[in-house]
Amino acid sequence: MNQPGYTFNFDTHPPPPESTPSAPASWSKPSKARGPPSLSPLSWFLEYFSGFFTPTEAGAMVSGVALFLSMVFFRDVSFRDLPGIFMSAAKTTAAVFFLVGTASATAWLLTTGQVPQSIIATLLAISERPLVVLLLINLFLLLVGCVLDLTPALLILAPILMPVAIYFGIDPIFFGVMMCINLGIGLVTPPVGTILYIMAGLSRAPVEAIIKDLIPYLAVMVFGLILIILFPGIVTFLPELLSGSEP
Repeated sequence: MNQPGYTFNFDTHPPPPESTPSAPASWSKPSKARGPPSLSPLSWFLEYFSGFFTPTEAGAMVSGVALFLSMVFFRDVSFRDLPGIFMSAAKTTAAVFFLVGTASATAWLLTTGQVPQSIIATLLAISERPLVVLLLINLFLLLVGCVLDLTPALLILAPILMPVAIYFGIDPIFFGVMMCINLGIGLVTPPVGTILYIMAGLSRAPVEAIIKDLIPYLAVMVFGLILIILFPGIVTFLPELLSGSEP
């Protein structure tokens, strides 16, 4: 019905009242979903930086916090589920220890076979400049990170590449940090990106879609890696400051 200067709109199908949640319900859902889970990483940082726990011990404490939240707060884990959870954790731990053992044995065989000396000779034939050597090593590590997980890659390659870095006058602390950052990029790159497949499982999204969304973040990580390669002082500044040595 229209009147001069006025327009009346009568909606014959109003939305049901239950479609609009009440204010307390809409506030409680985000707080319940986001609040307590944030205690897990927060508790790890507090435990580790307190100085009373090693990273492994802090991780064990965080597992206890997560179990407590799952059983008490969310109530999606019961005492009957604990044997299966512990068995799954035992299988995962056994697989990791087997991987660590075989990787350590492989690293020992390569080291005793004088593989580092062969790598040094090969790199000397290409260039004697530490920057060129670093770039070549990083390209190699980026390729390794695509097909090998971080832990076995570190256990196998660190004993081999560290003597090479020391020979070319590269700071060992800087080289270790650089290796961790480089191989960490491999955790989100296919085909063996562990975190990539974890994200796909949690989000229930195809890996291809996640890879497309990850491209900007990968570019930032690679840029950060190049930055510390060109300016090693970014990594070595704090250790040198704390040790009192000259930069």
